[in-house]
Amino acid sequence: MSTQENQARVIKRRTLAAGAAWSIPTVAFASAAPAFAVSCSGTATSVTHNNTGGTTSAEGVVRTVTIPASACRIVQFEIWGGNSGYVLYGNTGRGTKITGELTLPVGAVTLSLIVGGGGGLRGTGETAFTPGGWGYGKGGDIPTQSNANLVGAQVGAGGGGTAIKMGLTLIAAAGGGGGSSDAIQTSQSTPVCTGWTASIVKSWGGSGYGTASPVGYQTLSIYDTTTTPDTKVIWSEFNGGSNGSGGSGGIGGAVTSINSLGSPYYPSTGAQWGAWAGTAGGSTGGGTEGGGNGADGRFGSMSGTNGSAAITMSVGVGGAGGGGYGGGGSGGAGMVYDPNKCKDGGWGGSGGGAGGNYIGGGSGVAVRGAAFGINPNGDSADGYINITYYG
Repeated sequence: MSTQENQARVIKRRTLAAGAAWSIPTVAFASAAPAFAVSCSGTATSVTHNNTGGTTSAEGVVRTVTIPASACRIVQFEIWGGNSGYVLYGNTGRGTKITGELTLPVGAVTLSLIVGGGGGLRGTGETAFTPGGWGYGKGGDIPTQSNANLVGAQVGAGGGGTAIKMGLTLIAAAGGGGGSSDAIQTSQSTPVCTGWTASIVKSWGGSGYGTASPVGYQTLSIYDTTTTPDTKVIWSEFNGGSNGSGGSGGIGGAVTSINSLGSPYYPSTGAQWGAWAGTAGGSTGGGTEGGGNGADGRFGSMSGTNGSAAITMSVGVGGAGGGGYGGGGSGGAGMVYDPNKCKDGGWGGSGGGAGGNYIGGGSGVAVRGAAFGINPNGDSADGYINITYYG
C-alpha cells in the first residue's frame, strides 16, 4: 500500500494574488515504475509535504520519511524554497526548485524533511526591520505597524529555505526568494508647482535560480526640469543584496552614491536625505535548522547622512533576504526630500538576495541528475517537498 503524509495547505491572506497558480499534488499514489526508473521495480510510494500556517508562516517543522531496506536504492526528489513577499508593482523573489535523484546506502534510511514558508508582505508606513527567511523552514512574517504617521513604501519579507537531511547531515537544499522593495515619490499638488520632479525605481527581489547577484538596485533623485536635459540635483543610490552562495551569506546592498550639486541648488534649508547599506545574510550552520538565515531588510534611521538635517518623513525599507544554504543579504534603504523644490521627494529600498542552494549529498547519500528552476507559484507562496521511492 502507498503511504501519505500531507497536510492541506491553508490559504494565507497574504498569498492571495490574481492569477497565482498554486495547485500542489496532494495524493500519495502507487503505480508501476515509470521508464525513468528502469533500474527500480515494484510500485511507487510518494510522500508530499507543504508548509502551512494561516496568516503567519509556519514554523520549520521537521518531518521524516523512512525508505525501507527492501526498497530500490534510487529515490526521486523535488524541493522548492518559499517565495518572498511581494510589493505593489514589484517583482517577487522566487525560491529555487530542484529535482533529481538520491542514491541511498544499504539498509533502511530515514530522511528529515523541512519545508520553507513564504515571506509576508510588509505594510506601508512602518518603522521596523522586515524579517528574512529562516535558514530552513519559516518565511519572514509581516512586522507590527509601529508609526502610522509616517508614509512608507511596501516591501517583502524573505522566503524560507527547504531542506532534505539524513540525521544532521544536509543532503540537498533549495533557497528561499529575496524580498522586493517598492519606492514612492511626492510632489506639491496645491498650488501646482513646476520646474522640479522626483525619480524612483521599483526594486525586485532575488530568485534562487536565474537571477544575477546583487539584485534590484534603487536610485532616488530630484531633477531640475527647466534645463535641457534635466539636471539631477540630489540623489541617493544603492544596490540590492546578494544571493547566498557556497554556504556563505550574501552581502548587503551597498550605498554606491549619495550627493548633491552645489550652488545654486544647495545648500537648501530643510532638505533631507540619507542612504543606508543593507546587512549580510547568515552563514550555513548559524541559522535555523543548520541553514543560513536571510538578513532582515534594512530600515533607515531618522538621522540623515552626509550632513542632512534630521529626517521627519519616512526613510524607506530594504527587501529582506531569503533563507537557505547561506542566507541572502538584505537591500539598503534611502530617501531624498526638498521642501523648496515643489516638495519633491522619494524614498524606498532595494531588493534582498535569495538563499543559497546545495546538492552535495552526504552520509552515504549521493545526489545525481539535479535540475534547477524556480518555485512556480505566486507571491508569498510556500515551499514544497516530494519524495518518491520504489519497491
